[in-house]
Amino acid sequence: MPIVKTYLLEPEWRDFARWLDAERMQRGVSRRTIARALNQDTTHVVTEYLDGKRLITPDVLRIIVGAIGIQWPVAVVRGGYYEEIFGILSDLCWLGERWCDEDDVYPWSRERSSFRTLGVCRIAGAPVGEALKTEKYGSRYHAGTYIEEVEVVGEIPPELRHYDQDRERKTTSIVPKPMAVAILVATAGFPRRGDYYKEGAETFAALLLETASPLAMYAFDQRREFDPSGAKTLPKLLDQAKQVFDDDDLSSSFRRIVSAEYVTEWADAVCQAYTHYGRLAVYQCWGEGGSSISTASVYAMLPTIRVAQIPVPSDFVWTSLVGSNRPTPSTDSQPQ
Repeated sequence: MPIVKTYLLEPEWRDFARWLDAERMQRGVSRRTIARALNQDTTHVVTEYLDGKRLITPDVLRIIVGAIGIQWPVAVVRGGYYEEIFGILSDLCWLGERWCDEDDVYPWSRERSSFRTLGVCRIAGAPVGEALKTEKYGSRYHAGTYIEEVEVVGEIPPELRHYDQDRERKTTSIVPKPMAVAILVATAGFPRRGDYYKEGAETFAALLLETASPLAMYAFDQRREFDPSGAKTLPKLLDQAKQVFDDDDLSSSFRRIVSAEYVTEWADAVCQAYTHYGRLAVYQCWGEGGSSISTASVYAMLPTIRVAQIPVPSDFVWTSLVGSNRPTPSTDSQPQ
């Protein structure tokens, strides 16, 4: 029997199966319809899948979600198929990098290290703030902002008090939307040990990827058209995260902890500034490597000092995909 690579534990896997079945019933799709899609004469196997008695391989899941009408990336995240998840993150980041090339982003190319620290500062020679006011670039980039209260030390001289009216400092990092989705899913979907979600943020990664599924499918199609060989390999840090999940010598819970460190490191390597914003937006408190609980250090409490709001998933709908100028990628195009 094929090995199903998922980080879900047995109770969670049954929840995933129930979710699939609920989506099927909501859309009015019969189990017999799914059985026909799987070339099964009876619904026995389908019932085992949807009752959580048999694990679903990615190839079989692809057929099931196609019959039900569920977006592939959504099902992949819900089912914890980590190899496919890392592939989606890699494809989205690749598309974001292409947009940086196409839009003449600065810093980029030789200044890649500065991009990783700052994000986008200029687009096509124009300051990024001005470029984002245009329809083209405004639909292709996302700005992540956090607010930090500035602490004033000592008494302010009277002649300088009018400068003290704004006691908040805003910090913004801007990246292409595909890259933003990849970083946010990576940070929100792979909490580090001791990370504590804000209320309602536990499901943000799944909701975001559901909204951005057309963009993820577009990234998949584009990468295999322009970079078929590169699409078969994961970035080194994501590959190391996958290898952690493959390691049977580690307990299931510990695999998640170790893998999350690699995933966060990968997001930092793409754009540390935007990853910092993403973690501030999603977590109430931060964990630290090697700590099983929040340590109440300044680092752990940063999200209460630097306040960032979770972005609205609809912000990541790329208008060029859903508009009349470009057809939405076919739902038949599924990640392999």
